[in-house]
Amino acid sequence: MNRTAPALFPALLAACPGDSTATDTTGGSETSSSTTEGSTDPTSLTPTSTSPDTETQGSTTAPDDTTSDDPTTVSPTTPNPTSDTSTSTDTSTSTSTSTDTDTDTDTSTGTTDPADECVPGDSRSCYSGPDGTEGVGKCIAGQQLCGADGTWEACEGEVLPARETCDEEGDEDCDGDDPCPGPGAQAWSRTFGQGGHEVGTRAVFDAAGNLVIAAWGDGPIDFGGGTLINDGLDVFVAKFSPAGDHLWSKRFGGPGDQGGADYGLALTPAGDIVLAGDFGDTIDFGGGPLQNLTDTHDLFLVQLTGDGEHVWSESFPGGNQYVGVKDLALAEDGDILLAGFFFTSLDLGGGEFVANEFADAFVARFTAAGAHVWSRSFSGTDSQLGGSIDVDPAGNAYVAGWFWDSVDAGTGPLVSTGADDLFVAKLDPAGATVWAKHFGDPGNQRARGLVIDSAGRVTITGSNRGSVDFGGGPLAGPEGSGFLAQFDADGSHLWSRLLCAEGSSGVQLALDGLDNLITTGSFLGTCDLGGAVLASVDQYDAYLGKFSPQGQLLWGKSFGGIDAQTGGGVAGSTTGAVAITGTFFQSIDLGQGMIVSEGNRDGFVAVFHP
Repeated sequence: MNRTAPALFPALLAACPGDSTATDTTGGSETSSSTTEGSTDPTSLTPTSTSPDTETQGSTTAPDDTTSDDPTTVSPTTPNPTSDTSTSTDTSTSTSTSTDTDTDTDTSTGTTDPADECVPGDSRSCYSGPDGTEGVGKCIAGQQLCGADGTWEACEGEVLPARETCDEEGDEDCDGDDPCPGPGAQAWSRTFGQGGHEVGTRAVFDAAGNLVIAAWGDGPIDFGGGTLINDGLDVFVAKFSPAGDHLWSKRFGGPGDQGGADYGLALTPAGDIVLAGDFGDTIDFGGGPLQNLTDTHDLFLVQLTGDGEHVWSESFPGGNQYVGVKDLALAEDGDILLAGFFFTSLDLGGGEFVANEFADAFVARFTAAGAHVWSRSFSGTDSQLGGSIDVDPAGNAYVAGWFWDSVDAGTGPLVSTGADDLFVAKLDPAGATVWAKHFGDPGNQRARGLVIDSAGRVTITGSNRGSVDFGGGPLAGPEGSGFLAQFDADGSHLWSRLLCAEGSSGVQLALDGLDNLITTGSFLGTCDLGGAVLASVDQYDAYLGKFSPQGQLLWGKSFGGIDAQTGGGVAGSTTGAVAITGTFFQSIDLGQGMIVSEGNRDGFVAVFHP
C-alpha cells in the first residue's frame, strides 16, 4: 500500500533527488527516477511514500572525472638493460677439446667484453633484478654512467625486489600482488538490483570480519546467491565473507510495504542479527506472521542467528499514521535500544504514547529477548524526531535528533532558534534524562548519526544549513554542509568541524576497532573533507571519510557517475576495515570502473582496507 501521513509529512523524512531523463549508453532512451527539482536531501524513502525528513537542495553539473596512466606500467617493448643487444665480432682464438666426461678446456686468449666498453659521459638504464620484475610494484630500473676509463660504473637508483613488510604502501617483492594495500584501497564491491528501486541502508561487521547489510527494494535482488523475488516493497538482509563472498541472503515481506527509509541494525557478540523497522500488512521472519494492526505501519523488532534463522520477533502498533525506526544500539548487557518517531500514537509495551498533532520522538529499551524495559517519548509544540542512538559501557543511552519549535527531552523545553534545531540528550540506564542540549540558528540543523567510543566521547554527524556553534565557534554552511561534532560524557564540547560545503549532508556514523570515525553522506559540486578535495561527477555523489578520534582526516573518497549516488550506511571492523552501502541512479564508480544500473536505482556495497 502507499504510505500516507499528515500534511507535515514531507518535511520530516528525507526525499529522493527526484526524476530526470538521460540517454542510455546503448543508444536508447531511459527514464531515471532522479531530478533536482524541489528536493535536496538525497536520503530516500520508498518510491511511493512521502516523509517527514525533507530538506531543499539544488543541483548543478560538475565536470567529469579524469583518468591518468599508471606510473608503474612499463612498456612491453622496453629492453632489459642487463641484456646486450649489440652486434660484435670476437677476434680471439680458442681451442677446445671435449670428452664424454663433460670436461671442457678453454684455451682462449681473452679480451675485454665490448659490452663493458662505452664513451665517457654516456648513460644507460640498468636493472639487475629477476626477469619479469622490472616495472612491477615498487621495482624500477636505475642508471649507469660511463666512467673516464670507458667502462660502465655501478648501477645507481634501481629498486630490486624486497621482502613484504607492510611498513609502507606498495608491492615490495614485485610479484604483482600487494598484500598490504594502502589506506582506503578497495577490498571488494558489488551492486544489486534488477529493475526496481533497491537501497542499502545499514551495514555492520561481525567479530570475524563478515559483513551484514540491510536493504529494501520493490524489485528482484541478487546479492550473489540467486535472485530473491520481491512480493511488494520488502526487507532484505545479506551476509558476506571478509573477501566479499556471498554467504547468504534473505527476503522478508508480503504484498504491501515492509521496511524502507531506515532500519536499526546491530550484531550481538555471538554474531546474531538484531533488526528493527516498520511494516504494513504482514511480515514473517520465520516465527510466524506479524500482523499489522493499524491503517498504516507498525514497528517490528527481530533477532536472527548469524545464519539468518529466526530467534524471536515482535511487533508494536503505531496508531493510524506513520511510525519509523531511525536507529538501534545494543548495550553490553544485551539490552536493545531504539530511537525513532511516531504520529498519533505508539505502544512499545509499556503503555500507549499519544503524540501532539504532529510527530513525537521516542526512545525505548528492551531486554535481549525483546521484552519491554522502559520507553519514553519526547514531545513539544511541533514535530520531533529521534535520529540516532548509542549506549556507553555503563548503560547510559545518548540520543540525537531534531525538532521544530520546541522539544522536552526531560529537562524542560528546548526552544528552536529557527526552522529546525538538532538536539542531543543523555539518559541513564533507567531512562531518566541526565542532560539535554540543542544547537541551531534560523537555518536547518539535523543530527542523523551518533556514536560513543571506548573513551566515552560522543560524536554526532548531520546536516547544517546555516551557522551552528557546538562550542568551538560558528560553523557556517548556508548552502548545506555536513559536520562532525564531539562532546565528552557531560556534553562539553571537545571539537567540531564541517564536512564539505556545497549542498552536502552527513547521513551516518560508525567506529572501527581503534575508535576512528567513519562517516558517509552526499555532496553536490565539491567536497573538502580536510585534505581530500572531492568533485562530483554529475549530480549528487556519495562520500566516505575516515577520521581519527580527534577529527583529523585519515582518508576520503567519493563515488560518482551519471545522475545521483547516495551513501546510506557505514561500518568499521575491529581491524579497521570500512564498509559502505547505499544507492545510485544510472551509474556509479566504486573504484574499479563505472557500473551501470539495471533499472531505476540499484543498491551498492563496498569494503575498503584500513
